[in-house]
Amino acid sequence: MGERTRYPIGNPDAEAHIRRLLDRASAQRLPDLFANPPPDALFHLPNRHGVSVVAVRTQSLKEDQLLKIMTYRLAQYVMADQLDPLLIYEKRLESEPLSNASAEDIHVIAGSADTGELLSYITLEALGDELDDVKIRDQDRPLFPVEQVFGRGIFNRALIPLGCGPSVVDNRGYALRS
Repeated sequence: MGERTRYPIGNPDAEAHIRRLLDRASAQRLPDLFANPPPDALFHLPNRHGVSVVAVRTQSLKEDQLLKIMTYRLAQYVMADQLDPLLIYEKRLESEPLSNASAEDIHVIAGSADTGELLSYITLEALGDELDDVKIRDQDRPLFPVEQVFGRGIFNRALIPLGCGPSVVDNRGYALRS
C-alpha cells in the first residue's frame, strides 16, 4: 500500500500496530464479491481488462466483506494522513468500526478480477431521514462524516444559503485507492 508520510510516529509499539494494519489491509481480497455480487447489486462490471467493479449498499454485504472493506478504509485514511495513527494504536483499531457504515450507504469497489485484490473504493454516504427538517447552519444537527474528522466548522466558510438543508452538501464519503 505504499509508505506513510508520518513515520516515525515516535512509539515503536504504535508503529508496529500501524504496519500490521497496513499489511492486513493490503492482503484483503473480495473475489466472491466481484465474481458473484449480491442479486441487488446496483452495478457490476465482471471483468474489464482485468478489473472488476461492483456497487452495493451496505445491507447487501456479508459481515466479513464489510469488515474487509472497513479494514481497507482505515488503512487508506492512515496513509492519506486523515487519521492520527497514535490514536488508532491507543484504541487498538483493526478496522474502521462497522457502525460507521449505514445500511443505505453505497460502496463502489474496484478490484482485480482474478485475485479480488482491492484497487479503488468510494462510498456514497446516505444522509438519512433524520436530516429532512435540518438546516446546514443548525447547531444541533448531526455532523457529516467529514465534520466528524475535521470538526463542525469545516462548512463555516462555504457559500451555502442559510435556509438550505444537508442535501446541498456533496457528502460522497471517501475515495480511496491503493
